[in-house]
Amino acid sequence: VQANEALVIDSGFVPAYKMLRVIHGALGNYDGAFDAYQKERQFSGNPEADDPHWLMISAQVEAYGNQREKALEHLQTSLAAPRVKNNVKAYGFEFAAAYALLGETDKAMEWL
Repeated sequence: VQANEALVIDSGFVPAYKMLRVIHGALGNYDGAFDAYQKERQFSGNPEADDPHWLMISAQVEAYGNQREKALEHLQTSLAAPRVKNNVKAYGFEFAAAYALLGETDKAMEWL
């Protein structure tokens, strides 16, 4: 995977961790997706797990791990945060991805 090669050059290259998160998730490897998510947060400069943005990403990872209720809770918490609530268009893709992964196609399309 090209993302792994990028990480050999720069072990803190956040887009590579994002790609690995998506790849592992698509392959049904929850542990790999979760590990990539953790490193993505760690190297992002904002590692706070309760940050509204990271809650959206966490919901996607939880969807990979069949943790539906937890994912939905994180989406609701994220949406209630003023930063997100006042600028929902900026986060549309992340919400759409999470809802799509949860099998909620109509909601995903609304966000897109």
